[in-house]
Amino acid sequence: MILMMSCQKLLGLCVFLPIECLEAREVVQEIMEQAAEEVGYKPPKFAFDLQISFNLSRDEIASLMDTAHTYELLMSYPETEGACATISKWMAEGHELEIVTGRPISTHEGSLEWLSRRGIEGLPIIHVDKFGREPPPLSPDAPRSLSVDEFCERQYDFAVEDSPMAFAHLARLDDCRVAVYERPWNKTIELPSKAFTCCSNWQEIDNLFQRYSSLK
Repeated sequence: MILMMSCQKLLGLCVFLPIECLEAREVVQEIMEQAAEEVGYKPPKFAFDLQISFNLSRDEIASLMDTAHTYELLMSYPETEGACATISKWMAEGHELEIVTGRPISTHEGSLEWLSRRGIEGLPIIHVDKFGREPPPLSPDAPRSLSVDEFCERQYDFAVEDSPMAFAHLARLDDCRVAVYERPWNKTIELPSKAFTCCSNWQEIDNLFQRYSSLK
């Protein structure tokens, strides 16, 4: 998931970050570590892509993702520590924000409600069809997903991201600084450029953003 923002209408922030799904991936990591200890399970590699981590077939990963995106599970995900407080702070400072996510468009209302339950209202959510799998919208007024190329035509000045799969897309954005939220699945990834800076928590992300926005 991405959060896009502009600093007092001058700085656009793009955060490719699953605000709550990071916690779900940490649970997955704990399960994998327990399995390794108890039965000697060793995945091919620890990756952001769960199909790789668990060596799943196409049908198995599709079933897992369908389950992970149900309304009940979306509502159950806790937030990543500091994420919502930082987002609320940026909104109060007058910055323009958008969340961009690779989730299917069917999760749109549930994602808005998840944010609302945590005191975040009016934050646009933009869906990106990373794999070209989304069906056409049911009506002209229904939200639709952007293609990757459509996303890369947008203008942002700052991004927060943890997925190595998204780094190449962010590198296509003109003059966009990227805060890489350090997670186990991106620690060994070579970053595309000096525009990408690693941060271990949301306080460091906020500090980086404040330094960058002061130059605008």
